[in-house]
Amino acid sequence: MEAIERYTEVINQAIAQHFDTSASELHAISQASVIGGGKRIRGLLCLLACELGCGDYQRAIPVAVGYELYHAASLIQDDIIDNSDERRGQPSLFKQYGLSKALLISDFLLFELNNILATHAGAMSQEQLAKVLAAFGECAQLATLGEYLDLKIAEGEESGLDDYLKMVEYKTGALISAATISGGIIGGASDEEIQILRVYAESHGIAYQIYDDLLDITGDPKKLGKPVFNDLAGGKKNLVIFHLLMSLDKTNDPRKAQVLELVKQQGTSDADKAFIRGLLDEFGSVEYARDLAAHYCDLALAGVEKLGNQKIRESLVALSQYLATRYY
Repeated sequence: MEAIERYTEVINQAIAQHFDTSASELHAISQASVIGGGKRIRGLLCLLACELGCGDYQRAIPVAVGYELYHAASLIQDDIIDNSDERRGQPSLFKQYGLSKALLISDFLLFELNNILATHAGAMSQEQLAKVLAAFGECAQLATLGEYLDLKIAEGEESGLDDYLKMVEYKTGALISAATISGGIIGGASDEEIQILRVYAESHGIAYQIYDDLLDITGDPKKLGKPVFNDLAGGKKNLVIFHLLMSLDKTNDPRKAQVLELVKQQGTSDADKAFIRGLLDEFGSVEYARDLAAHYCDLALAGVEKLGNQKIRESLVALSQYLATRYY
């Protein structure tokens, strides 16, 4: 990861300088909500994709920042929907400022990407701008659809593993993909290169969410900055729980009803957690999730060797290895 840390630092510096924090409290809170943490995966891939096309990542910095702002806004809304108390070890924004202000802050961040694209339109050809706008528009629709599917799954209206993977593809994969594709377009990457980047980004978006699901069960709360079994506490079924339910169903195990009841009742007592952990071990649900995440990582890397820029290839491989071994 040392080879690509400088990109992350560039993004962090650009975010720190983006808003005039003296303009209003809204500007200051919005900037603080983005600076507060994050791995900058979306912005990082935007810069790498741009450099692949033209050898210079700097022309994509504003758009990379825009996608990081968009991502921060989506996390604010995620916490509102999930009623999450914490984000990265700190009280979530809506817990700090209330629902109304949190919604306005998320809107402020969401709309800023449009402003960035308008401000820097002159650095792109008309065709490039149209493609970047199309990528952003598709991302916004799919991410919203993914969030909606997530709610339906939580409510039990959609409950299959295929439904879950589609939700993840939309909710997480679409934003990572759009940021990456936009960088490639700005840098003038070829259609073939952009398609390779699209597959890489979408596949890693799915793998990234699966690892999040794993960490929700197996992670360290201090490193995560939030409690484990957070999905269960919110009445949500993640991939690990889906596999467990599927396994219990195949064997007609009566304990399936007990698991469903714990999800419904948002059970998070020590006894509830011990019961779930025991079943996950019994049916290999954690191993299943790890294998599936590894499959999507392999899928992401399948076309990377075709990219002509060795430095970018190595960076994408390094990023993939990091995502596959992260612990927070």
